[in-house]
Amino acid sequence: LDSHFTFNVLNSLSASILRNERKEAYKQLIIFSKVLRHSFDKSESIVYSLENEIEFIQNYLVLEKYRYKNKFEYNIQIDDDVNLMHNIPKRMIQIFISNSIRHGIMPLTTGGKIDLKIENDKNNLVITIEDNGIGRESAESSNKLHPPGDTLKFIKELFTIFNKKNRHKLEYHYFDLYKNGKESGTKVKIHIPNNFNFDIL
Repeated sequence: LDSHFTFNVLNSLSASILRNERKEAYKQLIIFSKVLRHSFDKSESIVYSLENEIEFIQNYLVLEKYRYKNKFEYNIQIDDDVNLMHNIPKRMIQIFISNSIRHGIMPLTTGGKIDLKIENDKNNLVITIEDNGIGRESAESSNKLHPPGDTLKFIKELFTIFNKKNRHKLEYHYFDLYKNGKESGTKVKIHIPNNFNFDIL
């Protein structure tokens, strides 16, 4: 987790306590402790089971909604035939979702939405993250100091390392969404081959 997220959660908890919203602050503190536990658990590993990643994402999204005063809603859909023991790069989904919130949803006044869908497609695990934010072009032009691409460099480098040993590659592709000719969000699709080898040695 980045330091900004941690400090912002603590600031939100402090604000709730000052407003005498102690029950809500306690609830969020418990969730925050679970997020921290996941961050420290197996910290030396660069892969995680999909089940662990989803649990982390659910808690992470609850905290983000709390921080941003319910500026957005989210939905997580996992098909029944998905193997929850499937390994994926650790924090991979969270990085993409964080990018959606920070650069796509944050500029909205209200009504943000993030959809996470996980399904099998022939020989691949397919993870789709879609938001109804301001779109990549608007995000790039409005945030010159910390453009959206900066937060994805780690994933790009990690994918490159993993892909050196596999014929079938980890892939992700962005799709810009439009409504009535105007930017209306972003979709990213991640493909992970079912037989992918995560051994980088």
